[in-house]
Amino acid sequence: MAILSGNDPKKFLDQIEEAISKLWLTTADFIQYLINSMGHIFIVLALSVIAFLLFIRSGDYTKKDFGNLLIFFIISACAALLYLFRIFGVVPGLGAIAGERFLAYVVVFAPLFVGYLGSKLFSKTKKTKLQSIYVVIILLSSVLSIYAFYPSPNTYEPSAQVTLCDVYSASWTFSKMDKDSNYLSSILTPIYRFSDLLYGELHRQYLPPIKYIGDHFGYGRGDYVGLVVESDTYLVINQIDRVVYNTVWAPVGRFNEGDFYKLCYDISALKLYSNGGGEVWLIGKL
Repeated sequence: MAILSGNDPKKFLDQIEEAISKLWLTTADFIQYLINSMGHIFIVLALSVIAFLLFIRSGDYTKKDFGNLLIFFIISACAALLYLFRIFGVVPGLGAIAGERFLAYVVVFAPLFVGYLGSKLFSKTKKTKLQSIYVVIILLSSVLSIYAFYPSPNTYEPSAQVTLCDVYSASWTFSKMDKDSNYLSSILTPIYRFSDLLYGELHRQYLPPIKYIGDHFGYGRGDYVGLVVESDTYLVINQIDRVVYNTVWAPVGRFNEGDFYKLCYDISALKLYSNGGGEVWLIGKL
């Protein structure tokens, strides 16, 4: 959802449509993806809403024993509003603090709400259909969560983790590059984040300008990557860059194996460093 955030609902929906078309997904495929990846979240949130309505209707919010639960309901409700505001661009600035993460705060207390609902249903000695339905829904949510967390084709995506080779590549780049006259570029790797890790956030001000290298390294516009850069540029390529665009995100079409092959024989590109998991190239301006 983070890459689909817009400034208004119409723009948000337009970006969803564009993203779906790039991935060659039909509407049915997209719905199936949402169910597989977030179905368990939808279920527990729906049960949480029911629990909240029951919480208000039963008057438990006035009881001292349920004071903490009321606080958790309020926190989750505020987080849900902030998440929606971020997705639809209602409140400026939420993107700067990664407002998509508010969804985690919505879900984190959901087990408490679902447990409260279950305790209310099972506090009755007489068995009811609602109790059976509740159990089936909980089991369904558990099954759907397997699709979300098991690395199946439904949730096949790049890992958010980094390797030691990634850190070494960034460290070598920061220590060896000419900070006064060159640009810095990468593909997926947020190179400034490694600067934060190694030297602290204040070190960002000493980094050269970070420029986008262009899809296919610009080979669609010329035979050499040096023709598309504005100045000599240090390019950091990590293993995840090669793997992702040749497997998971191949339909996106930004890079392919042929692009990396051409780079190896490009007279404007010089490989300066390699550690088996990351590479640093110097792209000379032609």
